[in-house]
Amino acid sequence: MIDYNGNLCHYHFVNTKFKIGDLVSTVLGEYGIIVDIGEHIRYKSDNTEYYHVLIGQHVYCYLSFALIKIKK
Repeated sequence: MIDYNGNLCHYHFVNTKFKIGDLVSTVLGEYGIIVDIGEHIRYKSDNTEYYHVLIGQHVYCYLSFALIKIKK
C-alpha cells in the first residue's frame, strides 16, 4: 500500500491469542465477548481458526487481527 506522501507502507498483523470470555472490540468499533474458537460458522471447508464473538444477540466470526482485547 502507498501512503499519501508516495511512500511504501508495510503493515504487520499481530497474531494475538484470545480466550473464551475475553471482552474485545472489533475493527468496526463494536464490543463483544468471545464465546468460541474454531471453524467458520458457514464455511466449514475453511481450516482457519476463527474467534466467534457475541455482539448483541448474534455471533460473528473474526480473525485475530480484526479484534482488540479490552483490558479488565
